[in-house]
Amino acid sequence: MEYFELHVRMHCPWCLKAVNLLKEKGLPFIIVDYDNLGEDMSPLRAAKYKYEWDTVPVVLENIVFIPETTEGAKFETYKRLIGGYTDLESYLNEKEEENV
Repeated sequence: MEYFELHVRMHCPWCLKAVNLLKEKGLPFIIVDYDNLGEDMSPLRAAKYKYEWDTVPVVLENIVFIPETTEGAKFETYKRLIGGYTDLESYLNEKEEENV
């Protein structure tokens, strides 16, 4: 199972484009919105630092591995940086070409 995670500021046009692109494609995603932070931008700076990305949106692909048996098994989630909006668009186009 996979879904996307968007770290955004909703007044950002590139962030809105990323949200709309995933909606158009019908792909699952969650939004981490930093607009309500007021003056404290440290959580956004921390996310950019963690994923080594300088702008918003910060687009991540989350891949959840579900074990075949649930007895004592743990779900594991791996996060992979896609990049920004244009990186997301390219990534989705490449995936569509692979599935043709």
